[in-house]
Amino acid sequence: MKPEGCAPAGELAEDLLQMGSAGVHPLFEARWIRRAFERLNRAPWSGKQVVDAHFALRHLSRQRSLARMRAYLSTLPADTVDLVVFLYFRRLDAFMDQAERTLH
Repeated sequence: MKPEGCAPAGELAEDLLQMGSAGVHPLFEARWIRRAFERLNRAPWSGKQVVDAHFALRHLSRQRSLARMRAYLSTLPADTVDLVVFLYFRRLDAFMDQAERTLH
């Protein structure tokens, strides 16, 4: 029996995208989101920052609770969190585009 509040990583990611499509982004603090989008107007990310963000995403995908994901994100450098936020919103856009094209 799984502890309450835990889900397989794939299900949690799908749930986060579903919530995100409704405008709810529980994985990130509001200030992280604001900072990430302000960051878009500054210098581009370095190759190391991209590698760090992809490593962080792999690590996040292995977490089984939102609390653990948020705790992990809070330990990362701001630039890494900014890029993770940006990549999440790119994935969310693709998720929403695909949902609009799905015929039921």
